[in-house]
Amino acid sequence: MPAVLTKDEVIEVRQTYLTGEWSMSELASKFGLTKAAVQSILDCRNWPELLTDGEAKALAQVRAQRRLY
Repeated sequence: MPAVLTKDEVIEVRQTYLTGEWSMSELASKFGLTKAAVQSILDCRNWPELLTDGEAKALAQVRAQRRLY
């Protein structure tokens, strides 16, 4: 069963992804989530109230950059 994250963990997922060093699959394994759950967090569909200024745009840019590989 997938984990239920705390607010701090959601922030950590996003900040870790922004480093560009972790894939969604790697984050899913690290946090005990499905890849779809991580994608929802990174697409800001879940926990949007935790976004900082410019974070949604930065996440989208990293996602777009990773798609090129």
